[in-house]
Amino acid sequence: MDEERRLPLSDAAIKAGMDRIAFFRLRQRWKRDRSLRSLTPFIGRAPRRVGLGKEGASELALKLVKDAGKNADTSILVEQLIAQSADAISRQTATRLLRDASARASADPEVIEQELGSEILVDFSGTAMRTAIDEGGHIVAVCLAVESASRIILGWAAGPISRSGTMLLETLFNSAADYDDVGDAGQIPGRLRIVTPEGFGNFAGLLISPQSSIEIVNSGERRFGRQLIKLLGHRIGRVSLHPRAYARGEPPANGMSAARIVSLKDATALIGEAVRHHNADRRNVLIDAVTKVTGSQVTNSEVSEETGDALALKTILKAVDRWRDGRDRLASTVSLGRECASALALLLPPMVDPER
Repeated sequence: MDEERRLPLSDAAIKAGMDRIAFFRLRQRWKRDRSLRSLTPFIGRAPRRVGLGKEGASELALKLVKDAGKNADTSILVEQLIAQSADAISRQTATRLLRDASARASADPEVIEQELGSEILVDFSGTAMRTAIDEGGHIVAVCLAVESASRIILGWAAGPISRSGTMLLETLFNSAADYDDVGDAGQIPGRLRIVTPEGFGNFAGLLISPQSSIEIVNSGERRFGRQLIKLLGHRIGRVSLHPRAYARGEPPANGMSAARIVSLKDATALIGEAVRHHNADRRNVLIDAVTKVTGSQVTNSEVSEETGDALALKTILKAVDRWRDGRDRLASTVSLGRECASALALLLPPMVDPER
């Protein structure tokens, strides 16, 4: 780097085969950490392709996501996309393009065939809503169960943070009620990853099933929402997700001045609408995946709006015979979730009716 310091920045960038912005970022990273790790996002970078614009950046994001695999480090991918994009793009744009690319990659028929049912994530997040003072002025939190390969939201519940145990119970019960018949629930399940508040992880000792299929995450200040945001982004429908708000707990009544004040009933309705909107998008993406495999579309009558989220999505997942193993894993994993809910119910007397 000594030689580049004696050159103007633009000349040093040309000599390195990079544009000024990318070279400046590289130089700053090197100043902070003089190691090969600081250069990782720039190693083996593709030559810039002038004039590709947003469409080119979108396709580049998809390639980066596919090459990185499911355990990709988002921060590194953002650096790579910014460095390799034909046009200058912001970190925010790069993050959005990578999130969209991840959603597109998840609907690849081969990904569905290999990974459907391999993992279900159950996690909590805050939202930008809080209840009125006469309802306690609470943050409206949400618990979501997401199938990681298809990004389908299998179950959900909403309420104040103090109701987290019951929300978890409802989410697990509702996921099993809607999806345990998508395949043979007696097969080997995938991994059920449950992120819980402190104190709720002790239900694991009451389980009958092998705990190797269950991962309970109940420690770590930043555990909430990290994987959830990777799967869903920072919003579903019109509802924005704020995991840190959940992790921080209830603020003072005047501590969320920008929050939308709603009744809990209205907040629950808004979240339900957002989940339906999200699953409708996933349904359309999965229909395209079915078409790629079978050459024929699922008919509109089979997945009409009146069919309902779960039934329509199950109809689509059943349209491809090669996805049978994944359907069996999915059914088995949500059934495992029901067992978790039954164990959790013993710790939350009196038992709450899980119906929304």
